[in-house]
Amino acid sequence: MAVVLLGFTIAYLLACENIPVIVLEGKAIGNAESGRSTAHLSNGFDDHYQVIEQLHGITTACSVANSHTQAIDWVEKIVAQEQMDCGFERLDGYLWIDPGTSPQFLQQELVATHRAGLNKVSWLAYTPIPSLQEKPFLHLTAPGQVNPVKYLIQLAQAIIKKRGKIFTTTPVKHIQSGKYCVISTHVGYQVKANYGVMATNKPINDRVMIHARQTCLSDLCYWCTHSQRIC
Repeated sequence: MAVVLLGFTIAYLLACENIPVIVLEGKAIGNAESGRSTAHLSNGFDDHYQVIEQLHGITTACSVANSHTQAIDWVEKIVAQEQMDCGFERLDGYLWIDPGTSPQFLQQELVATHRAGLNKVSWLAYTPIPSLQEKPFLHLTAPGQVNPVKYLIQLAQAIIKKRGKIFTTTPVKHIQSGKYCVISTHVGYQVKANYGVMATNKPINDRVMIHARQTCLSDLCYWCTHSQRIC
């Protein structure tokens, strides 16, 4: 599932459970990475399941496949439940390799996807794509796609109807953990909550160098649940 849709979806599911939800969005809804994504909802990866299995084990590979499959199902369920007009549809997907890679790698990937639980993935000697008909592919059944901006805007409306609160153009400056999660915004306001969920393309931490390089206050987004007060 496209990670850019994850935060609002989490907030919606929490609001459905009558959990007080506050959303802090760094920009306008869908204005950053979210609105620029193709929003392909897929459980296939160009990082490859065989690589995931080699690095993290078969259990993790199975968890990755299962979580992404369920995420697509959840988006479909939410779209139907809220009667959204956001272009959601199921599509066939194709995974191929670059010209310099041996077809054996793709065969190994097919076996790895089956080990991960994606038993409907199949081998194709060619595809309906005219320019790529001579190349082998893996055929992925029933992935999906959605218009990300339409989905996010309508999901935000649903969150508000369920008494959730959304604050746009409110990037996070600092996060303090402890008995409560205290989130400070760039304009000086704070949110105190029992739990917080970070759902952003640019995490606010410096534990991994790429995240430290990505961090930019104008792009930060933070979720807070079980809100106690805004001060």
